[in-house]
Amino acid sequence: MLMVLAGTAAFGAGLGGLVVSRSTGTTPDAERPEGLLWPQVRALPALELVSDGGQSFGTYDFQGAWSLVFVGYTSCPDICPMTLAQLNQMHRRVQEDARLSRMQTVFVSVDPERDSPQRLREYLGHFNDDFVGLTGDPAQLELLTRALGAVYMMEEPDAHGDYLIHHSSAIFLISPGAELAGILTGPHDPAGLAERLRAMLDFMQARA
Repeated sequence: MLMVLAGTAAFGAGLGGLVVSRSTGTTPDAERPEGLLWPQVRALPALELVSDGGQSFGTYDFQGAWSLVFVGYTSCPDICPMTLAQLNQMHRRVQEDARLSRMQTVFVSVDPERDSPQRLREYLGHFNDDFVGLTGDPAQLELLTRALGAVYMMEEPDAHGDYLIHHSSAIFLISPGAELAGILTGPHDPAGLAERLRAMLDFMQARA
């Protein structure tokens, strides 16, 4: 099922994978995966982050191909490894679609204290060597997550300095023009992700 997000007010991807309109309170059915599209794409702000290869990664690096962006952290015990594994399997299902042959998957860490570029590279290597990890200055990470509408909340560290970060399972669709085009909300499965992604692209092409 596809839903087109109405209005121009900001939308947030809530914890648990829900997407909520901050202006109307409208929430899609939490029991069904949804593909959510903006009525008009929204340009990402100018960004200066650091990739898992230790190189600068800016808004321009989203240009030229479709991108899927997932926000999390490498110490995540459940949502991150499950979602990244599903994204890896989904990639295999869409390779024959010319629109997605150059698609990049970007994992944005909201834990820059622990997630160095090297740690991100090692972590993503367990899922797909082509996945791109991003970290950087907290202010730059905040700029990106706010633009996406990604919600996360850090717990207080325990006696050993360990902590969890609660975040959604939402996956954000970025257009080849470096614009936020839509949101894939959870729960996810590889076949469902591939089907919804193709449906979203078909819909956008039909209305263009």
